[in-house]
Amino acid sequence: MPRYILWFLALLWIGLAFYLKEEKKWASLLYTPPEIRVEVVGLVQKPGVYRLESGSSIRDVLKEAVPLPESQGILQGWNLDELLIDGQLVRVEAKH
Repeated sequence: MPRYILWFLALLWIGLAFYLKEEKKWASLLYTPPEIRVEVVGLVQKPGVYRLESGSSIRDVLKEAVPLPESQGILQGWNLDELLIDGQLVRVEAKH
């Protein structure tokens, strides 16, 4: 077998190994858990840690935590459709 074919196959093999190694990194970054945990504290009736489906929003967790009436002014400036991430802390409190 000619040498240039062996070199080509060797480079192809090395390239494939690096490609597969990088694919594993991206796959782990893109993995989305089926469930997330979010902690809610502050002006809510039920503070605590909530388990939600991945892709849940602040609006979803606040339905569970039940904001107190005095928090309504605070929440008006929020993007309630913002997606939550696993381990996120949601503070419902006035800024001083």
